[in-house]
Amino acid sequence: MTQSIIRRSLVRNFVLASGCWILCASLLSGQAPIAPVKEKESVKESTANVSTDKWEPAIAKIEANLAKQKPATDRWVFTGSSSITKWKLDKSFPKYNVLNHGFGGSQMSDVVKYFDRIVTPAKPQIVVLYSGDNDINAKKTPEQITDDTRKIVEKLKRDLPETRLVLIGVKPSIKRWSLRDKQIETNKQLAKLIEDQKSPLYEFIDLGPALLDNEGQPDKAMFVEDGLHLSDTGYAKWVEKLLPVLLKTTSK
Repeated sequence: MTQSIIRRSLVRNFVLASGCWILCASLLSGQAPIAPVKEKESVKESTANVSTDKWEPAIAKIEANLAKQKPATDRWVFTGSSSITKWKLDKSFPKYNVLNHGFGGSQMSDVVKYFDRIVTPAKPQIVVLYSGDNDINAKKTPEQITDDTRKIVEKLKRDLPETRLVLIGVKPSIKRWSLRDKQIETNKQLAKLIEDQKSPLYEFIDLGPALLDNEGQPDKAMFVEDGLHLSDTGYAKWVEKLLPVLLKTTSK
């Protein structure tokens, strides 16, 4: 009995002494005491540091493509949401230096966020901007959309003072016809914003009427099956109205 107690006491003292030795050694070396690593917490912490920006792959792809381009002063950069992304610009504007810098599903605030990465470095002659459609669907107000657009105008004035801006109004569609009143109000505010700039460099164009039939309803021929995005016929109508605006000469 006595020998068993003595053995347990010796073991306990040895463990305590070992712990003190490790602590002292850590303090003398200036390092914090070594603690066991919990594998699950370590994995969780490293995962938290990974970027969750859903647009980053699309933006990085645009940047990579832009890096391959030769210097030019005649670029037309189209940017905005999926109505831009899905646009076959090379076919619509075969004679011109066009770049598609749209990223589908985006909102005007996203264009503001990435403008300095996907527009400014291109030093475009013209920026064609279409957004706001997804914003309204996400219950943003016309005022919010207009305020985001104002930020883009401010960036242009500051960093690209010679660049023209052609702002396309929010389009009507079959799928989002119930939002038409909000689209119209947004377009009114966007048109006013551009008018207030009092500069021939900035122009607003509403291409929505070109997508409506004689009764003022969305023309099915202008849209693909989802009732939201434009068909080749719809884009052809846009080009018909838009190209003369893009070819206009301006003087500051």
